Amino acid sequence: MTVFGLIRQSIFLIGLVLLPLFAFATQPVFLTGMLIEPGSQSTRITFILTNKTFGRVKYIPNPDRVVIEFENTNKNFTMENARLGGSNYKSMTTNTLPGGALQFTFMVTGRVHATTRFLPNEQNAGERLQL
Repeated sequence: MTVFGLIRQSIFLIGLVLLPLFAFATQPVFLTGMLIEPGSQSTRITFILTNKTFGRVKYIPNPDRVVIEFENTNKNFTMENARLGGSNYKSMTTNTLPGGALQFTFMVTGRVHATTRFLPNEQNAGERLQL
């Protein structure tokens, strides 16, 4: 076997090993639902996802809002501009950003301190991220 044949065979074998890793890394996550528990001082929002994902949460003043972005995530349901009376947030909108990120913007009634945590997975119910 020639040197070029060995190189070609090695590249082929490396490709067979790495291709599934790239396919797994780019698998999209789906947001399949949301649970909202309103409160005048604190509102709890739970995002139901097919898998854990990365993202960011930030508070932005003037006007007061909380922006949440999920990387490589798609919504599996339709959502209109949601309003919830009697809670510490006024409205919510969603956008899909270039690159496949899903963004939520929550308009709130004042400065907000947001914390997030993944809840224990109960009976393979999907991943639940609570804000």
